[in-house]
Amino acid sequence: MKVLVIVDVQKEFQKFIQHDLVDELHNYAENFDQVYQIWDTNKNSISPTYKFPNEVESVAKKFGKNHFSDKVKKYTNEIKNSTEEGTVLKLSDGSYVVRVDNNHDWFYVNNEIVNLIEDLKDDNVTLVGGADNECLEDVYVSFKSFGVNVQINYKYVYSAKTSNKDSIHESLNKNNSKILKYKDYINKNRINNDYK
Repeated sequence: MKVLVIVDVQKEFQKFIQHDLVDELHNYAENFDQVYQIWDTNKNSISPTYKFPNEVESVAKKFGKNHFSDKVKKYTNEIKNSTEEGTVLKLSDGSYVVRVDNNHDWFYVNNEIVNLIEDLKDDNVTLVGGADNECLEDVYVSFKSFGVNVQINYKYVYSAKTSNKDSIHESLNKNNSKILKYKDYINKNRINNDYK
């Protein structure tokens, strides 16, 4: 099954989201059997901002270490420099934290995202949204760590360097409409250098 997962496309980040991204995502979503949203709850959001075609579920994401117990915070700080990206730690409540190597150190995989990952194990998943080098990569690394067949389509990605004055049709995203495969992600330093 072809699945689209849209990450953090919501009004709280609209100053970074290209002016045409939401409309273009509506069109793009029509090409998928199922669409899911993962949305950030930290700006007091109580639901996603948008509803997309073929959307079957929206899943709340809790970003940040403030969701970790003091014991987990201490442990993840101690092992941060000795763990590789993709390292998974299981917490006592059945949730996880995954080591990421971007603007964040760890990604909290709450139980709702764990359930989504289980649902996606046999599907071909495309990730879009944002932000690049932040939550989008957190989700990507987590999905890969749990064995999900996932890729990022950078045509539909925003970052801290894009704004609502930009268009997805401009060459602002590092791969502009190129779908990033896992082997390319592993070599991301080479890719970033190509598009500076």
